[in-house]
Parts: sequence; C-alpha cells; structure tokens
Amino acid sequence: MIRAFLTGAALGLGTWLLLRGFFPARVDLRTKLARHADLESRRPDGAPTRVDSLLGRPAVWLLRSLRAELLPQIEADLAVTEGNLVAFALEKLKVGGALAVLFPISFYFVGVAHSALTLLILALIGFCLGYLVPDLDLKQKAATRRKEFTEVLTGFVGLIAVSISGGGGVNSAMLDATSIGEGWCFDMIRRTLDESFLAGESPWTGFERLGKDLNLLPLVELAGALALAGNSGARVVETLRARAESGRDRELAEALSKAERKSESMGIPIGAMLLGWFLFLGYPAVAGLIGS
Repeated sequence: MIRAFLTGAALGLGTWLLLRGFFPARVDLRTKLARHADLESRRPDGAPTRVDSLLGRPAVWLLRSLRAELLPQIEADLAVTEGNLVAFALEKLKVGGALAVLFPISFYFVGVAHSALTLLILALIGFCLGYLVPDLDLKQKAATRRKEFTEVLTGFVGLIAVSISGGGGVNSAMLDATSIGEGWCFDMIRRTLDESFLAGESPWTGFERLGKDLNLLPLVELAGALALAGNSGARVVETLRARAESGRDRELAEALSKAERKSESMGIPIGAMLLGWFLFLGYPAVAGLIGS
C-alpha cells in the first residue's frame, strides 16, 4: 500500500513538474519589473552573478562538451529568443537531474527494478531524456520568433522603400522605419542601428552581423540589398519593393497552405462521425436479417 502510494506520488510530481516546465504560469509585466528591480537592489556591486556561480560553470562546460556540434545553432536560438547560455545550461542540468532521480525511484517502487546497476542505468536514461527536453522547447520558441521577425522584416522593407521614394536617404529611411514600428523585432533593429552608428560602420554591416547571429537568411539578404544602395542610389527602391512584395506573397502562400492543412485534418473526425451515423442506422436492419 505504501509503495503504491509513493509510486503514485512520484509519478504525479514528475508529471506536474513536466507540465509546469512546458506551460509556465503567466506573470504580468508589472510583477516582472518589480522582481527585476528587487533583485537589482539586493545585488551588491562586484557580487558574482549566475554566470560566475559555482553551478553555472559546470553546466556550461557540460553543454559545450555534449552538444559541441550543435552549439552554434543553440547560441543562435538563444539570441533570437533573447535567452542566456548559462540559464539554458542550468535548465538542462536541472531537468536532467530531476528525471535522473525520478526514473529509478518510480521503477523501484513499482517493483520492476531493484538492483543497483539497473537503477543506475535508469538514472542515466532519465538524465539523457531530461537533458534533451529544453532543446525541443528552445527550437519551438526560436522557430516562432524567426517567423515573426521575418514577417516584421517584410513590413520594415516596405517602409524603407516608401521613405526612399519620398526623397530620403538610406540611413534616414531606416531610422524613420524603426521609429514607426513597435515590438521586440523593431527593438533589435533599433539597437543594431544604434550600435552601428556608434561604431562608425554602415547599417547593413550591422544587419548582416545580426542576421548571422540570429540565423536569419532574409536579414542577411536585406543587408546585401542595402549595401548596393550606397552605389546604385534610387534603383534600390525597386529592389526593396520587389523584396517586400515577394515576402508578402510568401506569407500569404504559407497562410493558405496552413489553412488547407487544417481543412484536410477536419475530414478525419467528420468521416468518423459519418461512419458512426451509418453504423447506427444500419445496425437494426443488419441485426434483423441475421436474426431471421
């Protein structure tokens, strides 16, 4: 009885932790700002941050050792989601450690595994599975953010083309376009422009660097088109307009394709309902024929 109770409690706790990780509770902006201000007020000057913490360094080292071939992609995903490598490494370590403890305990109380070797193997399996869970969540968030940035970039290109058509230069057109837009995408673009101006380099150089950091090919292509604007002058307007139109056409095609896939997926439950309806109507007649 006690073993069944502990097994159910362990499985319930593990399920709750996984659901809490996949679907975190929403916190309003005021609460987040208050927490951030409280942490900043408590942190003394020169105090070690999470980057210099004792657990952060081994977590980053483990991440670099186990996922060395995928580290550039992970860094690009963290950049586009505005994440931190140390925080991500700590999250992977915590989830892996939690499942490394949960797996052997659950199988032990169920009665499947009792030997130390089996429990150790289960702990390793749990750690490996838990260590990979944050990667899936990061990829999903990064894909969503890249899609959003690409859509914003289409509007940004259109605004630049309109501003240049009005007689403005490339630099002033980009500043006008960023001053109109809002959101994290335009914040990144504005920050890149400010850094480029302060560094004394061209804005398209900053865009190219940002596109490579975020692994965004459309942004790298836009940087190449803007680089040509310094030499071709007004001819870049047609290029930017064509790029904006192609981007809108691509977004429209993706939306139509997504709608078609959803429409096709609706055919399965409708077909199942029709099949059940025909079986319901035809069963009495078939049962009567068989009985006679």
